[in-house]
Amino acid sequence: MLEWIKGWTFFNWLAVIAFLFSSISVLNAIFNLRSRYKDWRATKSKAAFVHRLKELEHLVNQIGEYRKDQSQFILTVLHNGWTIRLRVLFAIAMFAIGWFLSVPPVEEKLLIYIVLSSGMMLLLSSILASMKFSSIIRYVRYPAEFKQYVTDFIKSGVSKGLLSFEDGKAIIEALFNNNLITVGQYEDLEKLLGKPPTC
Repeated sequence: MLEWIKGWTFFNWLAVIAFLFSSISVLNAIFNLRSRYKDWRATKSKAAFVHRLKELEHLVNQIGEYRKDQSQFILTVLHNGWTIRLRVLFAIAMFAIGWFLSVPPVEEKLLIYIVLSSGMMLLLSSILASMKFSSIIRYVRYPAEFKQYVTDFIKSGVSKGLLSFEDGKAIIEALFNNNLITVGQYEDLEKLLGKPPTC
């Protein structure tokens, strides 16, 4: 394996990096599937459902804040984009160092493994971070899609008897307070929850 890597040219490294970035769309689809899987798993127990509901409530508030303060959202996008670019640049630097170490007379095997592993971890972390934040950007740009996603999750919890009135009330109030649903939609969701428990 090491002998094969040592035979790589600079253009071989560029091809590997290009291949990794061309796989982002595939990984993004996997990330979306992971979110769907978390939703599906949450419907298997009340504790898991409440935990996922709290995650979505936090995301609702985050999306709402970004939509209210667009300048803050732009700054956040720029900050995250710059951080991801730095990670990618460091990863490329690691790959370049790994290639240099594989060329005689250096050939430091342990260092090659350490440097290449570090570069791969940096590159994968930057890809995962970009996918996660791209979902937030999409929800900010298309709030109706996000609203539908959350309301569908609420309805699934109601249909399976996993959603308490208090938890349901909290998330629909978060949706309403962040202008993601109208008064009519708020009332419809409130009716779906049923009557509050009596003492």
